[in-house]
Amino acid sequence: MPAMLPEGECKLGCNREVDWKKRDDDTNDIIKLRMEVYHKETKPVLKYWEERDQLLRFVPYNGVDDMDKLVPLVENHLTNVSD
Repeated sequence: MPAMLPEGECKLGCNREVDWKKRDDDTNDIIKLRMEVYHKETKPVLKYWEERDQLLRFVPYNGVDDMDKLVPLVENHLTNVSD
């Protein structure tokens, strides 16, 4: 499912009072479950790679519009790792 970005331009420091679009499955129970799965399954993997200095972080602030920035970032990281 593609990201549901807020309308208009939004960078760091967005106004939290803005009416954000909400998916039907964004309920407290589902969000709680997602967080439990994150802490159990995802966080240990991130920690593993971070401890080995192999974790590449990328935040697409502009959603899919930032994806063209990801490929060069990954290629550069892989080049540096293999050296």
